[in-house]
Amino acid sequence: MIRSAKQLAEALGQALDTTFEVAVIDDAVSVDYVQARRRLAEVHPGSSLLRVVLGAEFADRPELEGDRLRAAGQEELAEEFAAFRARGYHEDEVEQQPAASNEPESEETPVYVRLMSRTYASLDELIAELGWLAERAQSKR
Repeated sequence: MIRSAKQLAEALGQALDTTFEVAVIDDAVSVDYVQARRRLAEVHPGSSLLRVVLGAEFADRPELEGDRLRAAGQEELAEEFAAFRARGYHEDEVEQQPAASNEPESEETPVYVRLMSRTYASLDELIAELGWLAERAQSKR
């Protein structure tokens, strides 16, 4: 098992195609998916932990605000949680907070986010999971 962020970044860089960008940030490896224009996951090789951020954004639904927006965000996140829990992810203990969107055309759109993580047993398992995350990110665009 690879325990160094630098070694893991090199291994992922060789194994993944060019639609992925891999970088070492502190003791973790950041994996971005170019086609979705966002970070796909953060990998912590020391603990074999794969962490993802799930979000619900409503740029195309300006009629939602206040409690209705919060309820819609929580409902969409619940659907995402179910899909990720089925793959062995668990929710990290952090408070859900609305935040500004990363999308340039929707700077004022609230985004509701939660962190989820799971462990991986091998580099092959990690690569397969990053592939699933990329497919999911692409289908959400």
